[in-house]
Amino acid sequence: MIGKEAYDELREIERIIGYHMNDENLLMEALTHTSYANLKKTGSYERLEFLGDGVLGLIIRDCIYLKYRNLAEGKMTKMCSALVCEASLAEAAEKMGVVPYIRTVQMNMKRSIIADVFEAILGAVYLDGGMEAAKKFVMNSMNDKIEQARQNKLNRDYKTEIQEIAQSRKSVVTYRTVSEEGQDHDKTYEMELLIDGVPIARGVGKSKKSAHQDAARQAIGGKYEQKFAKSEEEGRLQ
Repeated sequence: MIGKEAYDELREIERIIGYHMNDENLLMEALTHTSYANLKKTGSYERLEFLGDGVLGLIIRDCIYLKYRNLAEGKMTKMCSALVCEASLAEAAEKMGVVPYIRTVQMNMKRSIIADVFEAILGAVYLDGGMEAAKKFVMNSMNDKIEQARQNKLNRDYKTEIQEIAQSRKSVVTYRTVSEEGQDHDKTYEMELLIDGVPIARGVGKSKKSAHQDAARQAIGGKYEQKFAKSEEEGRLQ
């Protein structure tokens, strides 16, 4: 039996996420980072995050497909990528107010952790209450972002943008790991973006996904598209 303080905290978290858990252990696990789990010999949010990631993708795609019936596949893909990216999920979790309840031993709360916790909470809600409860959680926390994404006012998805630029030139984008540093619960990745095997830019992040985005941002900021067009024009003139 949990104490009054822990009970009150659980009720407050449930109020914040807008869902009453039948299995409170799922919610506590969703809020537990690996660093804390290793210290306390308990479960972390990693498995719930894995599940929540898949559930989130389905819910967002379903919403976009049904709400915006005239959108082309390419636009729907861009919207989805912008909505499920690390920055968008971290912002949703911060706005919701769950960050103070994340259990971790780290001094600085990384946005990648906050985004992971959002997906883990979704996974917990899905297991506890099914798809309808999961949909309600996502819509309550991300509904405003969906319209922002349609208007291209949400976080830019640089990875998709550079992919489309390269594809328009019949080129292939790949990424390779340059370095991987830190403990398992606090890694930093450096990734290199290559186009047709040629290194274009490098990016750094607390996850491979965020490092990919940073590398793509660097490539776009470095005017890759203009450089490509210029080299193509020079080739025709030779």
